Amino acid sequence: MNAATSAVDRDPLAEFIRHGRPAGPWLPSLITPATTSRSKAKLKVALHVHAYYPEMVDCVLSALRTNTSPIDILVSVVNEHDRETLELKFAGYDRGSVDIRVVPNKGRDLGPFLTAFGEQILNNYDIVGHFHTKRSPHTQPEFVKIWVDFLLVHLLGDDSIPMADRILGAMADNKQIGIVFPDDPNISTWGPNLIHAKELAKKLGIDELPNSIIFPLGSMFWARVDAIAPLLSIGLTWDDYPLEPVPADGTMLHAMERIIPLVVLKTGYTIVLSHVPGVVR
Repeated sequence: MNAATSAVDRDPLAEFIRHGRPAGPWLPSLITPATTSRSKAKLKVALHVHAYYPEMVDCVLSALRTNTSPIDILVSVVNEHDRETLELKFAGYDRGSVDIRVVPNKGRDLGPFLTAFGEQILNNYDIVGHFHTKRSPHTQPEFVKIWVDFLLVHLLGDDSIPMADRILGAMADNKQIGIVFPDDPNISTWGPNLIHAKELAKKLGIDELPNSIIFPLGSMFWARVDAIAPLLSIGLTWDDYPLEPVPADGTMLHAMERIIPLVVLKTGYTIVLSHVPGVVR
């Protein structure tokens, strides 16, 4: 085996440790339950929840109650019955306004986020969170529940960990933070989504797509509105989204999920990860 082949075959993690864990884009900052905020800035914050499965909203409300930050709630549902159901569920919410809208069943969670609420978010908020009630018919239910719980705790918190407060406090302290999403141990790639990502990149003014990417798996995150403004103002209509049933991979929606952090970097902001020790998937 020659020296070149040996270098290629070395384990990347072992090489990272061997070189003293050097800093770089591969080592983002973390927000944890121990993170404290020093800022007294009052940010205008909204959380968008796409409630295709309205019965799963209870866990979102429960996690929000652990936090104290004022947060307006923007909810999208796909029929009038669900809107009425969630009006009752959110009736006691007192940390901000609640706006529940019926939207077409297109674009999964990102369509409602961008097309139904994009303009409102751009014009009224400093920070926006994006969450959705997730089930995946093509995936084992046990796996999906673990994944959703993982995302929920890392972004909103649980009975004892107010992670939304920690994240919003960190974003108030550091105005360079553009997006926060969970520190996920799994690695994903562009895969069959690359062709769609290239089309989106042209619209968003992104010149080059890197081979290695980290992104919010499940498209759940907190973001500074200015950092994702190009995406919020991209002007997608309901006709731009693929028809249901959407494949498990290889659509513009899967490409959009992956390209969000690149929009953040393009606008000059940084990527930070949230990490709750012991909460894994």
